Amino acid sequence: MSFRDLGKFDPVIWGKSYPEIGRPITANGLANSGVNSPLFHAVDAFIGMHQTSDEDELFRQQRIRRLAVLPALVRQFIEALAEPEHSVRSYVNNGRVSPCAAAAFDALVHSYIWLLEKHRIRAIGTVSIASASGRVTTAGGAQLETSSLYFSQRLNAQMMQSMASRLATRPRSMAATLVSRSPIGRRAIAVTLHFPCLLPIRAGDRVLVWPTADEDACTREECLFDGANGDPTPTTPTTPAILPVRPRHYSVSKVTQGNGRLAQQVTLSVADSEGMSVRFLRERPVGQSIRIRASPAPHFWPPAEPQTPLLLLGQGAGVGPFLGFLTERRASPTVGAIILILAARTIGDVPYLSDLEVLSQTLPLTVGLALSRDKCRILTQGAIAHQSRIMRAQDLLLHLQEDTQSLLRQGAHVYVCGSVDFGRSMRTALFTHWYLQEDRYHEECHGRATVSETRESFTLLDLAQHNQPSTIWIALGGVIYDLTPFRGTHPGGIKPLIEIAGMEADDRFRQVHSGDDAQGVIAQLSLYAIGTIEKRSMSSRLRSILRDIVDCQNVLTNNTWFASDRPVPFFVIAESLLVTSRSIARIQRGATTNNNSLTAPEDLQPIFQELKTECWTFLRDYMDISLDQKEKQVFAFYSSHWDEFHGLLQKLKHSLGSAKGDELGWLNMVFIEMIHQGFRGIRQSVERSVAALRQRLAKQRLLCLMRERSFYSNTCP
Repeated sequence: MSFRDLGKFDPVIWGKSYPEIGRPITANGLANSGVNSPLFHAVDAFIGMHQTSDEDELFRQQRIRRLAVLPALVRQFIEALAEPEHSVRSYVNNGRVSPCAAAAFDALVHSYIWLLEKHRIRAIGTVSIASASGRVTTAGGAQLETSSLYFSQRLNAQMMQSMASRLATRPRSMAATLVSRSPIGRRAIAVTLHFPCLLPIRAGDRVLVWPTADEDACTREECLFDGANGDPTPTTPTTPAILPVRPRHYSVSKVTQGNGRLAQQVTLSVADSEGMSVRFLRERPVGQSIRIRASPAPHFWPPAEPQTPLLLLGQGAGVGPFLGFLTERRASPTVGAIILILAARTIGDVPYLSDLEVLSQTLPLTVGLALSRDKCRILTQGAIAHQSRIMRAQDLLLHLQEDTQSLLRQGAHVYVCGSVDFGRSMRTALFTHWYLQEDRYHEECHGRATVSETRESFTLLDLAQHNQPSTIWIALGGVIYDLTPFRGTHPGGIKPLIEIAGMEADDRFRQVHSGDDAQGVIAQLSLYAIGTIEKRSMSSRLRSILRDIVDCQNVLTNNTWFASDRPVPFFVIAESLLVTSRSIARIQRGATTNNNSLTAPEDLQPIFQELKTECWTFLRDYMDISLDQKEKQVFAFYSSHWDEFHGLLQKLKHSLGSAKGDELGWLNMVFIEMIHQGFRGIRQSVERSVAALRQRLAKQRLLCLMRERSFYSNTCP
């Protein structure tokens, strides 16, 4: 499922329509969801989760729900898997299996943790947005009000602890043997690793390599932030000797298969540099072990149908996975057209040049070599044609415009692999000159980006003004990023970006992107840096109030902004006005030091309840138009009041810039009065909406009565 398209998945609609607790599977009912599904329970039992030293709270809640709601046969099956005498974990821990079998068990646990990590990232964004709309628990058991922490922090802490519990006594990496190391061009090396067991790896997947022979350095907690207690502050000293060693990701180029199409060894393409990981791979003696972990990259797998055309864009060693794609396609009888554009300095720097020449003789393959220090060349059917000028990769892409356009019209998938700067230039060229569906664009770019000097300084008020779907700024570590161009390609969709728009988002960023699989995220973000924050212009009290206002407005936007072509049932938006008014009331309570009840804002709950009741009555009883039309009209009523709340919140944001002198006095008088005036205006507006709905219903009832009387007068003698 794509999380980018709100027409397919919207976290607010999901939160309002999906059951809060998993239920037994029935013919007409929804299945269990999240980590509370029977599949997760079965895997936990198989790997011996119940034998870990400390059962964490989330797992305990899931076990209670399993006993309460799962069918008896499913429970019995899971309990049989968990019997201690049949536990795979205890069998492996006691040393009763071969090293190969132990490695296979570790690989299974690593794959399971990878799946749970993907689930964690999705769950944090989705459930946080859903909980802000009124959902109070997840299917896995995380509760909204069991802690003073934000719901997302509570959920993140529970899921991180659960993943650590599942690893328990097993290592976080495995030992692969360095088989060979050879140059591929002048600026890259090919490194071949032999696995201790067969692994389900294919070209395009990642292998995490730790640049150390010390197993303890790999098994230390790899996150610099304490995920177990939800505290985003560093918990490990910053002495380099005891910091955890972070792995480097490398994409798989070639796969040597063992039995059952599983990989026995792989070849990685490594750009030659002076980085720690590259030096380690370059200097490690052949035959020695290297700590690694496999990491699937399903977003970068080639299409299953070999007839699908491909447009491959690589930079230097980034051509590696494409070599694997082409090798796989050579085994198919019918293959779609392929264009590969490879950026390098000179012809001597092109990795796998001889392999590409051979592949071009057996595949419908055109290879464009974009050389920055020599004239570019085109390779087809094993022959190289010299071009008349030097061209960058994006220029060569336009030079082959007709062929590229033909491939895209045939539904080609586009793959980009290289540095972050290379990915940015390719993405810009593609989406500027051609129409390309997002689900056909695949990118795997890492490394440092070239960032221009950002001298402009912005205030927190400047940042706070950019929290709308049309303009999204966030701040991380004092740097402001304009993520507006990232809206359409963000893997989690636009709503997680809206949730943190206009504010300092360090805590949320650490929650989501603190793991090893987040390599390259900071480098990707650096492309969007536009300036720095000037904090001294606002006191800590006003900064806190401003953050609460922006957060309230972001929740309102997410709760009320949907895909234009997606129908929105009324129950999804029914509580949105009340949720917003309560948030503003909390902002006032936090801003004022006056506990006088006269300063409390007007309670809008009664009038919002009247509006909701009249809307339900209108949807049920009004018969002159279709249900779809009625829902649109109700949506229009609510939309006008959402705009009024947005106007009030914008006014409150702007007002903070005028707070001078007696700050507390200004908050107790001016700021509070603005909220009171806003609430009075909204109440009057909602009263008019209620009256309009009642008037329409009364007119329809009168017309129905008149029709009924006319019918009886015409039919009765």
